Amino acid sequence: MQHIRIVETGGDTAFTPDFWLYNPDGTLEDYAYGSNTVAALDCYSSGSCRLEQTGTYRILIQDDGNGYPGNYEIHFSRMPYANENGPLLNNGVVTDKIALGDIDSFTFKADAGDAAHIRIVETGGDTAFTPDFWLYNPDGTLEDYAYGSNTVAALDCYSSGSCRLEQTGTYRILIQDDGNGYPGNYEIHFSRMPYANENGYPINGGLVEGSITTVDIDSFVFYASAGESAFITVQEPNGDTNFVPDFWLYNPDGTLEDYAYGSNTVAALDCYSSGSCRLEQTGTYRILIQDDGNFYPGAYQMLFNGPTQPSYPITQFRQFNWPLSPFNTVPNITQDYSCGDAACFASPKHHTGLDLTPTTTNYGVYAAAAGTIVAARTRTNCPTTGDKTCNSGFGNTLVIDHGTGIFSLYAHLKPGSFLRTSGFVGKGEKLAWSARPEMLLAPTCTGS
Repeated sequence: MQHIRIVETGGDTAFTPDFWLYNPDGTLEDYAYGSNTVAALDCYSSGSCRLEQTGTYRILIQDDGNGYPGNYEIHFSRMPYANENGPLLNNGVVTDKIALGDIDSFTFKADAGDAAHIRIVETGGDTAFTPDFWLYNPDGTLEDYAYGSNTVAALDCYSSGSCRLEQTGTYRILIQDDGNGYPGNYEIHFSRMPYANENGYPINGGLVEGSITTVDIDSFVFYASAGESAFITVQEPNGDTNFVPDFWLYNPDGTLEDYAYGSNTVAALDCYSSGSCRLEQTGTYRILIQDDGNFYPGAYQMLFNGPTQPSYPITQFRQFNWPLSPFNTVPNITQDYSCGDAACFASPKHHTGLDLTPTTTNYGVYAAAAGTIVAARTRTNCPTTGDKTCNSGFGNTLVIDHGTGIFSLYAHLKPGSFLRTSGFVGKGEKLAWSARPEMLLAPTCTGS
């Protein structure tokens, strides 16, 4: 698959580029007429322009009919290899911009059956730029295409939807203007199941307050055993806004369990053994909250009644920053929490922290929040007390006490790189370096 853009760069000239695309056997595949100084072809498996031969293709560029001189640029992306801007950040936001006629590309990895929610929004205000994007499968075939509407383009890819991630490997997103090649600024909001976890556990029997920016997606998690019940309500509390909350409920294996449409500013799901929404898997369920279709911003409240959750004070964890370099830049989460109960912790398959990979080659590690270093350990000096923050598999570690029973563990640190081994550290203070392009962050309660 190929995306080709040729744009006139000389300003106010009579030159309008056109081009011809020829197959390896010399036959004409397609022809692109210039419009608004841009000529474009999108060649893909289900399109009118298709690359059905193996070999060398040829592009011939000319002025549109009158033979005027002029300057031009060629923007070119080929699937399944395009990767201009690297991986998207799960639970994160990427900010970038498109030049005239430009094509930006990003990647994300997924297993067959995973789900992904992708939102791209124009952020430059009143401009002609309207974002579109193409989603390509690992084998280079086109999975789906999102047309921009009201400055937003969106795709929801899940097990029972029209867009489905049915291949394991690297998916690719190509971003462009909607047809005319205008320049502009944009943000990408991305959440992938079954790993999204922006805000942690809800308060069982209580209320969590949050807010959604334009096209934002907020995520929460809760743990349940098969057969248990959960009752979830998300409501807009302020009344006079356009924001209408919806939410998606995902099973531990990443399949969609159910979806709640907002009505009169309220969306609700009742999940129980004889209902249409049922918790039939044991593990971590995930809730994704968004606006109902139009992607308006707004405040919300979530009420959760269900299985008892780990007693993590959620407001305390929201004070944590991402600990890798550059400090508080959202890293790649290569492995999430796998479970939260005692039985699961005792199993060999548990994973009690977040494996993080930095977005740069600087492997500096920083304090996620202010606190006191209470332990600095190497692989060989773990006490034999069953302390869960000390494990030979963690390598070299630091443990910080943040007060109110909250601790954070930093694992896989480089030998000899500790800058501090005791005393108070401020949020963002450098602690050490990671021993490899990955570290483990494990927030814990009461030191356990």
